[in-house]
Amino acid sequence: MRCRSSTAGGVLLKLILLVALVGIVLGGGLFAWSRVRGGDEAADGEQAEAAEEDVPTQTLELGEFLVNLQSGDDTLRYLQTEVSLVVEAPEKESGGGHGGGDAGAELPPAGHRYARDVAIEVLSSQSFEKLRHDPDRSQLKELLRRRIDDALEDYRVMDVLFTAFVMQ
Repeated sequence: MRCRSSTAGGVLLKLILLVALVGIVLGGGLFAWSRVRGGDEAADGEQAEAAEEDVPTQTLELGEFLVNLQSGDDTLRYLQTEVSLVVEAPEKESGGGHGGGDAGAELPPAGHRYARDVAIEVLSSQSFEKLRHDPDRSQLKELLRRRIDDALEDYRVMDVLFTAFVMQ
């Protein structure tokens, strides 16, 4: 009888080892599949970024702005800044530069006036306290980008650049 119980114990041990081995192989296969799939998604994202970088862009200067800021303590506060726009080159002017922009590019006078008006409206609606306590200006840039993009029909505004930013 002893032989049978040690044979049954050996079979049970072999069965446990087989189940563990199958679990390890399946787990490893699942891990490898998820890594390969994640790599494909990352490659797709890199291709999309590369395609966006291939778009010819221009950097357009809006110039200098001096605007009053809202202040909670009724103190006169102001912002002096210079703003540039990175825009997708219009179809009719696709001979413009790539990535860095066409140095001589300018908005048509009407577009320049609309863009400056929108920038003044957005900048002057800002709170001195908020700008002072939040050094990350990405939200302000995004708000300006969206609003100016809506105002300019022939241009796609891709980024807003502050080339100077002084508050007092």
